[in-house]
Amino acid sequence: MHLYNETGSTTLSAAVTLISVISRMISGMLLPAISDRLKLLNLLLFSQLSVAIFIAIYIVVWVCYYLHFKKLANKMNEELKKI
Repeated sequence: MHLYNETGSTTLSAAVTLISVISRMISGMLLPAISDRLKLLNLLLFSQLSVAIFIAIYIVVWVCYYLHFKKLANKMNEELKKI
């Protein structure tokens, strides 16, 4: 309900729920197939490595957006000072 209250979009709210359900169904089908073939240590290592890579990529993207919009804000402030 929070997403609907913030955006007013029933489509977006339904899409988030649908994606969540689909991802849980897919992981429920894939996990048994993967866990039978891999040792637990390798599976845990892969999981932790995946999370670390995701966090690293997230940080890089966030920093890039931050720097871009900081540069844009400075440019807009300079233009306002000229007026």
